[in-house]
Amino acid sequence: MIKSFAVTLALSAAILALVIGCAQQSGSGTHVAAPGEQPGATWVNQAPPPPPEQAPVPAPGPEYAYSYIPGYWTWQGQWVWANGTWIPRPSPHTVWVPGKWVKRGHHYIWIRGSWQ
Repeated sequence: MIKSFAVTLALSAAILALVIGCAQQSGSGTHVAAPGEQPGATWVNQAPPPPPEQAPVPAPGPEYAYSYIPGYWTWQGQWVWANGTWIPRPSPHTVWVPGKWVKRGHHYIWIRGSWQ
């Protein structure tokens, strides 16, 4: 009985190690949030590419009523570029602080943009 328990325990440990190894190889996961980060923030094992050059797009209305949200790289199993866009401001005095990828140890963590 003790031998079968030891075999079961060893097999469980091997499966757990395999699952953890596969999760690490996928290149992303969730991360415990540090101050200023969102709970369940996305982390990636590789740096995002440099942003592509984009021609400025005119605002759809008066600039005091809209804010430009610049494009950014998003991780979807690979790097995918999300184009910038104009969105209505919640109030005339709010400013959009863009999201960014921040290096934390060997990973890159996405910090979402927000209104201030």
